[in-house]
Amino acid sequence: MRTTNWMGWTCLGLLLALPAQAADPVKLTDYFPPPESKGGWRSLLPNKGSPDNDQKEKIRALTGFNWDKLAAA
Repeated sequence: MRTTNWMGWTCLGLLLALPAQAADPVKLTDYFPPPESKGGWRSLLPNKGSPDNDQKEKIRALTGFNWDKLAAA
């Protein structure tokens, strides 16, 4: 019992002694998509039809997916 209490107080002391995070927290507006009235989810696809070769290369560069192989699957 004494060992458990000692370990608990030691862990609590270490947690309280840690410095506060210096990095800025992520803003929720950067994480969640805007409403549909303001553009909604980001997309790499064109509004209509299939992507052209330049758009396919951009998709591959940003995501690592091959559009043609993904479409064939």
